[in-house]
Amino acid sequence: MKYCSETTTTHPTSVSCPHCVNDFNDLLSAEGYIASQQLFNMGEVVLNLDCVEATCAAAAGLERAKSMDLAFGISDLKKECQLMVLVEIRLNYQNPNNVRRDKLHEKVLGSIAALGSHLPIYANYIFVFREDKKQEARNRFFRMNPKIPNEYLVMDLDELKATFF
Repeated sequence: MKYCSETTTTHPTSVSCPHCVNDFNDLLSAEGYIASQQLFNMGEVVLNLDCVEATCAAAAGLERAKSMDLAFGISDLKKECQLMVLVEIRLNYQNPNNVRRDKLHEKVLGSIAALGSHLPIYANYIFVFREDKKQEARNRFFRMNPKIPNEYLVMDLDELKATFF
């Protein structure tokens, strides 16, 4: 299954918060991606979950819940199976040992709640670190006590792109 712009843009949360549908490269820049070359193709959009959460919290007069940074849709070739992928961008993390299980779990739960039950969520939750911090982050996730679920995956941007785009 690969990235699907249609699945991303037609998701009910994207439709109700169209201002939260952002170009992937723009969102990466805002999250600390500093390379001069854009990593993703123009038109590859994602749902900015921080924006969604801020919009929903403001409308309800509530405090913002924690959320992953973004979600995007994936589908099979015939679009018979569609899923939303949750991604947290951690490019600015200098020390992955500061990652805490409870904070990661809150982000996943907040994002699932923000997306609702319109489409199933991809079975793994992706946490993207810089390439030079990826192995350290994987070790931290593996050693976390209490144990972090196996569905919490560490990738770098190249792995994310190769896996879904």
